[in-house]
Amino acid sequence: AQEPRVQEARQALRGCGLQLSSFEAVYMGSRENEFALVLAGPGLGEDAQAICIIEAAQRFVGAAPSAKISVEKGKKIMAFPDGRVYLVNDDLLLLTTAAWQPSVGALIDGEGQPAASHDKRELIATLDTRAAAWLAADLPRQFVMLANFMGVPEAAAATSFSGTLQLNERVTLELTAGFESAAQAQTAAAGLDALLTKAEPEIPAALVNALGRVHVGHVSDRVRLGFEIQSGDFAALAAAKHAM
Repeated sequence: AQEPRVQEARQALRGCGLQLSSFEAVYMGSRENEFALVLAGPGLGEDAQAICIIEAAQRFVGAAPSAKISVEKGKKIMAFPDGRVYLVNDDLLLLTTAAWQPSVGALIDGEGQPAASHDKRELIATLDTRAAAWLAADLPRQFVMLANFMGVPEAAAATSFSGTLQLNERVTLELTAGFESAAQAQTAAAGLDALLTKAEPEIPAALVNALGRVHVGHVSDRVRLGFEIQSGDFAALAAAKHAM
């Protein structure tokens, strides 16, 4: 059902002369209803390109395009009722909601407190931030319901979550959950192992090999789940879906 929207997004990028490889890095931070999004790549922060990107995004969500550049306190911006876009330099575009504008503006000026030295610094330090994609987050209380729904109530004690995605000849996904104690991590790892063992007879035979490349382990107060996706897995998944 999402395929048409994916195609629309790709078409929007092409309309600005861009493709996914045009983005050297994408960073996003969020808390409750606030967020900041950084887009880095050659020319993304140039006036014409920035306007094209923002207006394409507006059209994508059904809004009328209305991007105009102004200058405030020496910064190039596009101001909107619910936030603003900063044209930081020719290769860097930054979008933020209204409540975070003062903090983001301070960071652009070299002031304030970046995430790397904030309350996520220890969690971020455990990640390979050179990966194609990575994330670090504290887990909300709602995670308890999700863990119970998935049949792994032992994982409900997790307090943090992080992960990396490597895109090379093979796709490698590594997820890590942090717990308050090593005993909780050991219990959660055992619960995940049991869930995978239980799931094996229920999945299509074509995907059993893929399941065998899922590895669960725990080190101290952390549980790590690694998964490697090979090119044949996609064909097996398509065949299994067709057979259903």
